[in-house]
Amino acid sequence: MGKRIGEAMGKRNGEAMEKRSRAKGWTSLLLITVMAAALAACSNGNSGTNNGGSSTQPAATNQPGDGTATAAPVETQAPKPVDVEVFKVGSGATLPEDDFVKDEIRKATNVNMNLSLPANKDDMKNQLNTRVAAANFPDVMELPDKSMFEQYADSNLLLDLTPYLDQLSNAIAFVGENNVKKGTIDGKLYAIVKEPNPTASNFWVRKDWLDHLKLEVPTTAEQLLQTAIAFREDDPDGNGQKDTYGVSGIGGAGVVGNFQGIFSAFGSTGAWNTFSIENNELIDGLYDPRTKDALTFVKKFFDEGVVDPDLLVNKNYDRLYQGFSGIVFTDWSQMAKDDKIAAMKAANPNAEWVQLGALKGPGGTGFAGNNDIGRTSGYVTLPKALEKNPEKLEAVLKLINYIGSDEGLRLVQFGIEGRHYNMEGDKVVATELMGKEAGYVWPYQIIGRPELTYLKVKFAKQSAEIDTGINQPRIEIYNSFISIPEGFSGVDADKFAQEEITKFVYGKRPLSEYDAFLKTLDGTFNNHMLVEAAQTQLKELGYLK
Repeated sequence: MGKRIGEAMGKRNGEAMEKRSRAKGWTSLLLITVMAAALAACSNGNSGTNNGGSSTQPAATNQPGDGTATAAPVETQAPKPVDVEVFKVGSGATLPEDDFVKDEIRKATNVNMNLSLPANKDDMKNQLNTRVAAANFPDVMELPDKSMFEQYADSNLLLDLTPYLDQLSNAIAFVGENNVKKGTIDGKLYAIVKEPNPTASNFWVRKDWLDHLKLEVPTTAEQLLQTAIAFREDDPDGNGQKDTYGVSGIGGAGVVGNFQGIFSAFGSTGAWNTFSIENNELIDGLYDPRTKDALTFVKKFFDEGVVDPDLLVNKNYDRLYQGFSGIVFTDWSQMAKDDKIAAMKAANPNAEWVQLGALKGPGGTGFAGNNDIGRTSGYVTLPKALEKNPEKLEAVLKLINYIGSDEGLRLVQFGIEGRHYNMEGDKVVATELMGKEAGYVWPYQIIGRPELTYLKVKFAKQSAEIDTGINQPRIEIYNSFISIPEGFSGVDADKFAQEEITKFVYGKRPLSEYDAFLKTLDGTFNNHMLVEAAQTQLKELGYLK
């Protein structure tokens, strides 16, 4: 792929040099023609007359004291900015009326970058599909997942970006060759693929509760269970009431997501269709024997009554911040940001959370969840219809390439140099105004950002927690490399699987029926189709031999 891109870029650069050479030739000819015409007019005494002999007057003149006339400077009107709509998931982002990022982008590119920001992934898909059906395409579409990207590419809705590599050189260099490969189908580049945010989820525990109960920081799955029991039974907040629980979380993560650190402590990727490779053998988490062992252990948390009763309906982490529970599996952004700490301290000034290392399981080794090495943060695509509007297409390419430049990347990450940050050598140093004025800028990061650099500038106080979370050992999985086979409904299979897993841990179905559950998953929901597709595709990609 790198060779093809290099050849394409070389070809484009050669063509560009040839065009510039021709342009210089035409410019020289034009200058000679204009000069000849001017000399002829002077020799004929024809100043102010046209071919028909009628008098013409200059638009305006200045008359100096010596009687000579000079032409007034002609004011040239700047070209009108081109409006470009970028459509992407907004996750609740709001843009200020006084939007300095938009203003700076317009100054640099003469493009009005207008962001359309559906609240979430489902809203984005519904809205975009409706617009596409009506041939009302945004100018830039950040597709959230591989299946939607492939669907749009297969439907011939996306512009092949391969001919425009020279105009996207900054963006291509920034995302890197590996991500270029992820945006390529049949040798053609259809998307600029954004680098994924690093995985940082981990178990966090209330340290002040541990201290009150004279408990050590847990390092194993068994110790975490005993800590959760103590947090439920032994009045860790010292208010004399049995009103606390061990583990809480967020409903959208389900049972498996909220206990992912337990599954990985057992060496399992979890009770999901998660594909890992061990000794050149493909392993699906649902069928891994270690998954049933881990599930049996997770059920103990529920049997002991230490899990937040509202675990599966919680929409946020407010119950944690309010002091209701003392253990959670999540990342630093939910536990260490200033606003989160303020919420915790408002409920209890003594509240203190610490991040654990990867828990060890029965085998003595442990992982802090999974890391999908093929995942992305989005597929930045252009509609094929854009090729019918060359002016708009040129503006879109210019916009994307500017945001991929050093200057553009700093703007959409940190704000304006000299106001929101200063440069000390190659290091970006935030000013007080960055936090006050530049907190909203992230939706403009349409081709991603260098995550660690960004985080350590924006959240310097949280650097230690960021490093701890990101540097935990994780089980590598390959899900994002796998295309869903035709005829397989992943949504239905996953819904069934998670419903049954929930029944197992809540005691609504005995774990002795786990094998029967897998048989139904294969027979009724054809889950074997996905496993077979994963086997074939990962062999084609060279991950399996």
